Amino acid sequence: MGEKRQAIFYRDQYYLLPDESLSFEDFKSGFFSFPARTRLRVLREDNSVASYNVQKGISIAPYFYGEYGYTEENVAIESFGEVYPVEVELFTQKEYNDRIREVILSYCPGCQRYKPISNRVQSLNGHFEEISLDSVCFYRQNTKPAPRVFRKDLFFLGGFWRHFDPAGFEEQKTLEEIKSHLRIKYDPAGSSGGETAALEVSFAPDFFVQLLSEVLKNYIENALTFTRLKFKFDRPLRIDKDAFESQISPENRESFRKNCKKYGVALAVMTYDPAFEDQIARSLKPLIRHFFAAFVHRESGKSYLALLDSCGFLKSLHFRSPLLQAAGTKVAVYDQFGESRYLISFEMEQV
Repeated sequence: MGEKRQAIFYRDQYYLLPDESLSFEDFKSGFFSFPARTRLRVLREDNSVASYNVQKGISIAPYFYGEYGYTEENVAIESFGEVYPVEVELFTQKEYNDRIREVILSYCPGCQRYKPISNRVQSLNGHFEEISLDSVCFYRQNTKPAPRVFRKDLFFLGGFWRHFDPAGFEEQKTLEEIKSHLRIKYDPAGSSGGETAALEVSFAPDFFVQLLSEVLKNYIENALTFTRLKFKFDRPLRIDKDAFESQISPENRESFRKNCKKYGVALAVMTYDPAFEDQIARSLKPLIRHFFAAFVHRESGKSYLALLDSCGFLKSLHFRSPLLQAAGTKVAVYDQFGESRYLISFEMEQV
């Protein structure tokens, strides 16, 4: 059994209250003007504990470790409208290991990725970052083979290009590598041949190809800073709310699921109280920047997204539960298997 403590969630970070007996209201009452600065202890899901062959210091909120010490930070609080109280539970590594072992034995059998655990601590490796102590797991795999994940394929392509800069390739080789890794088919259009530093491509006017082409262009320009490769299209990219809704319509179900399976993506609709619009946009920004998702369309209280790593994205929403639950956030995910709807909280109740 862990030690329950009061903490806060502020701008995508968890902090312990400075006094063990302090309530959130007492903490809040100590501030008289803003912005205000205070020194707080940081709670991390990964404490970067070096350990050979055994994972240590990794947990999933609202469960953390109390035995590895805390980094302290000077925190500038702009407004208490962005500070959310949260009860956390602090564990020793042994306590956490015992709890997660119970969770694994009760939840994980039947998953295609599951290997029976033994009495050895090492057999718990890999579970710490995937399943919470409340048995919330987005990585459960009920079928074989494992679904594709576009983000993973994108990073594999980027890793290959780090060794073999595509700016020096013949254009056809670059297009073949893209097709091999990402399943996106292009034809050269208007480029002069030879090196592909400025490669213009043509493609079928397909929703998924246009959507993922925009992601690929963004990835090349913002993540692959080592290359001179420039990616251009011979037509405007036309992706909007109508095209999104057409994809998830019942009459398009079969084709949609095939494309989700082919490319390793899903579509999602998030709804929330419009009063939280700016906070949620700021919180989702790192997920967009790191290619977990891409915005397709936004309006007041609603975001239409392409999920490039569905499991990683949902886990990231779970981490942001104090904010997203306060905003009454719900997310509907449409993928190759069907439709799932979640009410965002630490329990991630399906609705």
